[in-house]
Amino acid sequence: TYKGNAYDRQSVILTESMALHLFGRTDCVGELYKAYRETVFTIVGVMKDYPANTELKFNYLLLAPPGYDGFNRRLETYVRVKPQVNIAALKKKIESYKMKVENDKVYTYSDWHIHLRALPEVHIICSPELNTRFRNIRILAVAGLLAFASALMNLLSLFIARQQRKSRYNGTFRTMGASGRDLAYRYLWELLLPLFLAFVLSMVLLEWLYPFYRDYTALEHYGIFDQFVHHLPKARLMKAALILYPLSCILFLSAAMLPVRLLVKTNPSASSGIWKDILIAGQIMVGSLFLVAAIVFYQQYRFTQTSDKGLVTDRIWQINTGFQAAYEKDLNRYVAALKQSPYIEEVTSMTIPVLSSIGDFYCSYITDLDIHREKEGTVDDNVLAVDSNFRHFFGIRMKSGRWLDPASAVKEYVVNETGAKMAGIDDDLLGTIHLDGKKSQEAFRIAGILSDYHYCPLQYPLDKVFFTVLSQKEKAEMYMTTPYIYIKIRPEQEERALTYARQLYTDYEKGEVAPGEQIRYLPDIMEELNASEIKMSRIFLTLAVICILISSVGIYSLVALSTEQRKKEIAIRKINGSKFGDILQLFFRKYLWLNVAGNAVALPAGYYFLHKWLETYAYHVALSGWVFLSVFLITLVIVLIAVAQQV
Repeated sequence: TYKGNAYDRQSVILTESMALHLFGRTDCVGELYKAYRETVFTIVGVMKDYPANTELKFNYLLLAPPGYDGFNRRLETYVRVKPQVNIAALKKKIESYKMKVENDKVYTYSDWHIHLRALPEVHIICSPELNTRFRNIRILAVAGLLAFASALMNLLSLFIARQQRKSRYNGTFRTMGASGRDLAYRYLWELLLPLFLAFVLSMVLLEWLYPFYRDYTALEHYGIFDQFVHHLPKARLMKAALILYPLSCILFLSAAMLPVRLLVKTNPSASSGIWKDILIAGQIMVGSLFLVAAIVFYQQYRFTQTSDKGLVTDRIWQINTGFQAAYEKDLNRYVAALKQSPYIEEVTSMTIPVLSSIGDFYCSYITDLDIHREKEGTVDDNVLAVDSNFRHFFGIRMKSGRWLDPASAVKEYVVNETGAKMAGIDDDLLGTIHLDGKKSQEAFRIAGILSDYHYCPLQYPLDKVFFTVLSQKEKAEMYMTTPYIYIKIRPEQEERALTYARQLYTDYEKGEVAPGEQIRYLPDIMEELNASEIKMSRIFLTLAVICILISSVGIYSLVALSTEQRKKEIAIRKINGSKFGDILQLFFRKYLWLNVAGNAVALPAGYYFLHKWLETYAYHVALSGWVFLSVFLITLVIVLIAVAQQV
């Protein structure tokens, strides 16, 4: 470091990436770093980049004594525990401490706890989208295990059918001195070839699905951290598959040992019939579970793609200049130049993106508006500073009241529909002038209620957001900039407008935004909000279709085989005058109960897990009874067709 580590609030340590970005080198100790317009730090060191999968993202470390954060009412403290410490007991002890502060009308301090968390746990808590990914990956893992079980049941059922046809050879082998164990090992050996073929097919499927899985599990950062893109390499995935293949073979052969040993008995017909019934019910259970899950997943998939998001994005492009450029450049000149273009219909600017990948902190600043709060338990009000044409630009509808009037002598706010419900704001309160006692009796009023628009993925709930128009003086006093500029291009003028915008962009950027993120089409950004969920749905639906086909073939084959083995009985009944309907009813009754048994397990389990899965979405489809009834009828039709063809 340079002249020691002075904790004087004037020295900083840069990350390696930030040093390369600013100076093109890392030997920049002693240089000056201008963070804001009038804020300059001395660089006293350069540190290695932090891991890409951490929530502790920063450009520099300010060397200063830690202080209490009065706004957030908390102070993060990092501790290194001794190796022999019982972490679980330490967590429990720390969380048992209570705040020795009296509760007030705003905060219930008695409910507050101090938490001890490992850094990976903090990373997950601070990144709610990772929780969603881990949840979905667990769903895929369970689906994969069920697919594995379905395929093995199918293979075992076909194997049993084949060995039943060869049962007459068992007596011959016994007379030649073969024991039951020898015959069992012989049958198990015949299973290895189908298992190998299944492994080859699974590798082909893995090769096809890997791009979807890679895109879904990738961790990406932008700007100067654009190179931090991490995902599971294909080589590791293939290695895991090679390890799992012999383990799955051992597992299946061990599970198959009992029915195989029963087959080599002298009279295996009774026991094999029981095993076939169990396999039929199992195939129906797995098939029904996948079918009901596939239908609901597809419904949510379509809901995500087609539901009204509340704003119009056609012909709108987002320009991201970067925060550093917004502080150092006069972006008002850029906005004015864009407005002069004959190819651009309208321009608006924002302090944050209009669409966010997370649902928290969708605001320009947080304040405390002194309004009625009988229906609300918090005083934090998210305020989004926008231009006066914001609502018209994005085509957002008013729920009630009117939009902001920038010429109003009284400070005005518009609240979104969700915020109005949270704060207890109704139409009677609109237009009423309030005095904010916390801001020197500043007068303000709520002008209207804006219809909700989805600024984040559908799994996150919308928060309370107040909208206001700030003057240039107010923005300067709050050190507020508008690095996000939105342009609405005139029809059939896209190429000319974008060329013009890019030519001007070079005069107002500092190289901190990756080229692919500088100017983007807003519908593409909106599609990316739910892209991870859509990719996951595609993976699951692909897996579900394969498993449904496997289960359907298995159900059909087992029922057809069981019915075929009673051909003599069917022929005798026909000779004695039995009609087709009578015979069908006789044989179908048994499989009806097997269908009921399989669905009795699958449908309640499917309802429970799908209900839990849909609860992770703030906005989702409703589970309908017709879905479960349809699944039951579909499996019933498959069984009926299999029986009818043999009768």
